[in-house]
Amino acid sequence: MRRIDRTWVITLVFVAAFGADVVPARPTETPGAVHIDALEYGEDRLSIAQAVDLADRAGLKTAIITPHDRNTVEYGLPLLRNLFKIQVSRSSIQAYGFETFLEEIRTADQQFDSLAVIDGAETIPAYYWEKSPLTGVGVVRNFHKHLLVIGLSSPEDYEGIPSVTNGFSHGYRWTCLFEFWPAPLLGVGLVMAVRARRLHTTDDPRRMRGGVGAALVGGVLLVNNVSHCSHYDPYQGDPGDGPYQAVIDYANQRGGLTFWAHPEVSQRVSQPVSWPASLLADSIVFDTQPYTRSLLNTHDYTGFAIFEEGMYVVGKPGGVWDQTLTEYCAGLRKRPVWAIG
Repeated sequence: MRRIDRTWVITLVFVAAFGADVVPARPTETPGAVHIDALEYGEDRLSIAQAVDLADRAGLKTAIITPHDRNTVEYGLPLLRNLFKIQVSRSSIQAYGFETFLEEIRTADQQFDSLAVIDGAETIPAYYWEKSPLTGVGVVRNFHKHLLVIGLSSPEDYEGIPSVTNGFSHGYRWTCLFEFWPAPLLGVGLVMAVRARRLHTTDDPRRMRGGVGAALVGGVLLVNNVSHCSHYDPYQGDPGDGPYQAVIDYANQRGGLTFWAHPEVSQRVSQPVSWPASLLADSIVFDTQPYTRSLLNTHDYTGFAIFEEGMYVVGKPGGVWDQTLTEYCAGLRKRPVWAIG
């Protein structure tokens, strides 16, 4: 969502997720807008101040600002994927500054007495490469599969939202053990270098070149493999809903809310790339299909956004929303699932 006139005007019911010292004893219904992708002024973009001003003039009582925390797709070159990467990035809180973002939210909130301005972020927990850009046209899946994270308490909390590009604090796969294969090469290289120095009385560094070279190659490969080994990476195919559950758990631990952003919407866009990414590919295709099943596969999130299309899948009688609520009534979910739209 790029402009406030394309955001959803909704009735928001805020409960104790934002803290008992902030929320009144009874829930308060307020008309507002959520998923406002405002950050800094630019082409087809609104600044935070402009978006909040429009919300106030529209008579809204709540404006939830949710630009992307990170908006980057990366491709690492084979063998050294974690050390040599090419990125394609767009405007995000990361580039703008997490602390600056929250300061502007606080400033806007203080300027409008009748309007509550709440911080949030739209996050991309995972994506994966279906087709390498080395073939000329790369294909990225699920880059448009998003969660809204709302109401975290600090810049560090937003900066730490787990994702494929930001890393995960857990989820190491057992195959990470195989990523230690360069360790013997590093060890052998160090032994060769030490032996060469001891066996020769002259300090000729050329005698140690073989050992030093092997140690350097082994060390570089070891750092590349081990430091970023995770159960989730963009080169192993579809990771499922694990990365998204990790974000939901992360937000819950910090008192935030999480909403699936647009689960019934499909998107396929071909985007030309500029230098240096153009060295690998002329364009990248971003393809995301509806992910309504993820609402059933994950738990403890706050809710989801529903569009007109979603009334045929998620919101219809007996649909995904009804299924989640039935699971809640049966004690299979800890909390009911809300809809915003």
